[in-house]
Amino acid sequence: MTDSPPLKLIASNRLAIPFLLALIAAGLGGNYFRYPIFLNIDFLFGSIFAMLALQFFGPARGMVAAALIATITYFIWDHPYAIIIMTAETAAVAWLTRRHKLGLVLADALSWLFVCMPLVYLFYHGAMDIPLSNTAIIMTKQAVNGIANALLARLIYIGIALGTRSALIAYRDVIYNLLAFFALCPALILLMVASNSDFTETDRSIRAKLRQSSLSVTNRLEVWVQNRSKAITNLAEMAATLPPAQMQPRLEQAHAADINYQRIGLLDKEASITAISPLLDEQGQPNLGKKFADRPFVPRLKQMLKPMLSEVVMARIGSLEPVVSMLAPVVIHGEYGGYVIGVLSLGQIRDYLEKSAESDTLLYTLLDGNGNIILTNRPEQKVMTPFVRGAGSFELGDPGVSLWIPQTVQNLARAERWRKASYVTESSIGHMAEWKLILEQPVAPFQKILSARYTDALALLFLMLFAALALAELLSRRITATTEQLSELTQNLPAAVVAGTQPTLPETTLYESNRLIGNFKSMADSLAEQFSANRQLNESLERRVAERTRELELNMAELKRSNADLEQFAYAASHDMRQPLRMVISYLQLLAVELEPLLNDETRQNFHYATEGAQRMDQMLTALLDYSSLGHQRERMTTLDSRAILEEVQQILRPAIAEAGATLHIDGDWPQLVGNHHEILRLLQNLVDNALKYRVEGRPVEIAINAQSGGGEWRCSVRDNGTGLLPGQEARLFKVFERLQPRSRYPGTGIGLALCRKIVEHHGGRIWVESPGENQGCTFTFTLPDTPGIPAEHS
Repeated sequence: MTDSPPLKLIASNRLAIPFLLALIAAGLGGNYFRYPIFLNIDFLFGSIFAMLALQFFGPARGMVAAALIATITYFIWDHPYAIIIMTAETAAVAWLTRRHKLGLVLADALSWLFVCMPLVYLFYHGAMDIPLSNTAIIMTKQAVNGIANALLARLIYIGIALGTRSALIAYRDVIYNLLAFFALCPALILLMVASNSDFTETDRSIRAKLRQSSLSVTNRLEVWVQNRSKAITNLAEMAATLPPAQMQPRLEQAHAADINYQRIGLLDKEASITAISPLLDEQGQPNLGKKFADRPFVPRLKQMLKPMLSEVVMARIGSLEPVVSMLAPVVIHGEYGGYVIGVLSLGQIRDYLEKSAESDTLLYTLLDGNGNIILTNRPEQKVMTPFVRGAGSFELGDPGVSLWIPQTVQNLARAERWRKASYVTESSIGHMAEWKLILEQPVAPFQKILSARYTDALALLFLMLFAALALAELLSRRITATTEQLSELTQNLPAAVVAGTQPTLPETTLYESNRLIGNFKSMADSLAEQFSANRQLNESLERRVAERTRELELNMAELKRSNADLEQFAYAASHDMRQPLRMVISYLQLLAVELEPLLNDETRQNFHYATEGAQRMDQMLTALLDYSSLGHQRERMTTLDSRAILEEVQQILRPAIAEAGATLHIDGDWPQLVGNHHEILRLLQNLVDNALKYRVEGRPVEIAINAQSGGGEWRCSVRDNGTGLLPGQEARLFKVFERLQPRSRYPGTGIGLALCRKIVEHHGGRIWVESPGENQGCTFTFTLPDTPGIPAEHS
């Protein structure tokens, strides 16, 4: 199956580059505005326009377009491999379609199977170190994406070709691509819809579960903190009225009643311990009298005078380890009088968090007010150090749950970055939000499940696609086999019928093809009858044509002689009449001089009118002589410099230009022309002289002369600001002896513009005039072919 040639309309020189740039721009947009199908894997449309460029402009420009279209993927995913893969795909398709005459879609499928899929494996698994399972789904998705795009590109090309009728498309090509499209498109749409539905449901499920876990854990921690806060607050209220000695047994009682305290102590204004339980630390050293004035929470406790949770600090009693505490100020008469501290044991909180995680996939981190870690199950994070998430960005979703996507190394695929992402929720703990709880659900476990599911689905779709292409190839061949056989048999059907050997037409069970074969049989029989009748008719016509040809040859010879006599008569009449006319003018002038003393004024005026009329008749005969001799000059057609001829006209008319005070504006394209130098000079001279003559008194004369080349002709216009024309006068202007202005005001013979028309038509062009109205000027325009034909009498 071969592709048809590029469309003539698009491949023209005028539209080729803009259309190619438009395809590249559309391809960049097709890659940028991608459609996500599942697992953060996108369906791209840029290669559709690369394949269109290949079909319209051939391999070289097609590969350039593919490389440029794929460049945008470098900015989207930070790796250049898509540029190499798409360019290799286009090159392989070009080679298979031209060298092995395969169809575009089949060639693209083979290029993915043997060229592009190995490249995807090499780049993604080898260069970017993406796991094999993820590489498999990316490789299969890109193959399906590329083949589907090639199919769409071919259908678009066929649609344009059929719509504009500017290229021939094989019937089998249309059937093949439509069958493949209707097999692939529904399966791909169902896969996209199902995968997006699964992805959306998975995303919703993760968010809902994480939100529920966060709410449950936060409520339990809040209750736990409130219970500890209540006990410490009661002790602080007692300490405001009781001395330390009486507080000692109460501290011991509270410590013994709650296992969540490591120790409980009472400290005075100077942050010295005045009562504590237990009295001795793990090494047997007394705890009373120890000072903690440098603790960071003391200034804030003095200022707020409210119960609060402390930051994580290093313990000074017993073993050195990070600890957090519940604090309550001792307020005496509205003044700060010390505080009660309960150093917390976080074992119960840890149990809550571990139980809420339910598995190793949920990550938790408990932070103090300074952002330092109190508890976490993240192995890379350490207690009492700032929580560092690393470079990345949040994608906000529904309220309370965000998606954290880390900034990974360059060239990592987008699907792999999504696999390393986590859903995150944060909540505050404490009366004044002293602590913060962060729960994170990594995407990787869910992505692994979906990846396995849709790798199988894509692989099945890929196999179905190849099966559909093979079936489409088989069916298209079977459907069009009879038509192609019939086309070959009937190629020389008229010649076979004339020779009396009609071909044996094929038989088929397809209704439409069977009717077509029957029509051909009827046509062959009818042709045989018609050929027999036509043969007899042709013999009769040939005799009549021969007779008629002889008559026409005699008439043409007579016509040529008549035209020659007529032209000779016009030339002789105008030439020979001038001699007696000049004699009449001379004698009139002599009589006027000799009889001057005897003539009165009226007789002198009559002599003047007679002389003037005779002179005008001489001028008209001269003009008629020029008009009749035009086209019969012995000067050959030569290559002329149009601008040099215009300069010669300016030189000839320089006195008239100076007298009129005219300004000439000359611009445009003045190329080399083939023509008669004398006639082209006369043409431009008459038009410029006409613009100088028919001017409006008191108005500065402005003449614009412009020339343009294009479309196989040269166009020249002479525009003035003179007397102009009334509507309807344009057609009369180029007739012999036709005048539109009074002779007394504008002298002339009335044959100059007729002469211009004859010169232009002699050179194979045309001339016309345009005018906005009276006293609004005229524009005379004429065209000459870039390579005008040379009349026989000059060649």
